[in-house]
Amino acid sequence: MEQQKTFYLPFVSHVASISSIKRDDVEAQLSYARTVEEKAGARNGGGIWSAAEQKRCVWTRRQLSTRYSENEYITAVRLQLGLGEAEIMGHIVKPGDQCTCRYKTVLNEVDQHFHGCPHGAAARTRAHTRIQETVRDVITKTNFVNRPTDISIPSSKKQKVMDIAIADPTSGNTYHIDFRRTDSLCTTYQDRGKDSSSARPHAFNAATQDKASTYSDESAHHSAILTPFCVDSNGSFAPRDPIFNAGGRLDPTPIISAVFRNGKAASKEGRIPLSVEEGFLRILANRAADPETGSGIFDSTISIAAASRRIVAQTEQLIAYHASKGSAQGVINSLSRSQYIQ
Repeated sequence: MEQQKTFYLPFVSHVASISSIKRDDVEAQLSYARTVEEKAGARNGGGIWSAAEQKRCVWTRRQLSTRYSENEYITAVRLQLGLGEAEIMGHIVKPGDQCTCRYKTVLNEVDQHFHGCPHGAAARTRAHTRIQETVRDVITKTNFVNRPTDISIPSSKKQKVMDIAIADPTSGNTYHIDFRRTDSLCTTYQDRGKDSSSARPHAFNAATQDKASTYSDESAHHSAILTPFCVDSNGSFAPRDPIFNAGGRLDPTPIISAVFRNGKAASKEGRIPLSVEEGFLRILANRAADPETGSGIFDSTISIAAASRRIVAQTEQLIAYHASKGSAQGVINSLSRSQYIQ
């Protein structure tokens, strides 16, 4: 049991100081590294560890490809464990070195700049797009109706385009879904002085508030539920804070009530609540597995409920794969295109 308790704890003896943490502040360094305890044990956050398992598509029965190159896998594991990027691919950053991107960011021994460096933007964008396509693939198997993704209204200062806009003929709800790949290991989300596990919810709340400030007026005009779909860099989800009203522009109650029975994200007291993203995927999977509301069960020897569980499992695994691989590719691209200058 003691081993099980510490299984997800990262190995931190090699964790050096990072920006804004003093070199001799061991407690702060450990607090930063321990954030990954919560991440590694998060719902869907351990997808990288099952990447090598052979999987077949629930729709076509063809083998799914969830492969990493050697560099991608090594980098993804380091990101999962919070070990930093200082020595990946032979790069050893020296004090005072700067990135050659347009921001000329000063780097540190264990630096988080590469999580968002412009040199890796293309890889992160591809990860976002593939996560979106994974969810859309399930939507196409359901009875949900597509709505125009251009949701601009007269008061919009510029064109507003939603990633996915769909209507549920069963409930009558319209959903405006906008995807966001967050990275809770970035220093901006490390909430020092508090429980280190708050970094991931902090990242999700910030992403939700950003989407609310961007799209809330348009979604309200179309009587749609604005649904930020947040996925962290390792594919994990976080339960939506039921009292976090993003800048007074996005009450969480409508989406929580829409995707969970009785408006509760946890079926029993004491259980970790599901995230909105997980609840929404389960609605899609249930519809897709039912022949009356979707493409129907793919294997007549199992029940609709069992088919739905398989659809959910595959979808979450693919989301974790695209998120972790895209994040790793972003770091690798940033490192390979950067030459440090002093």
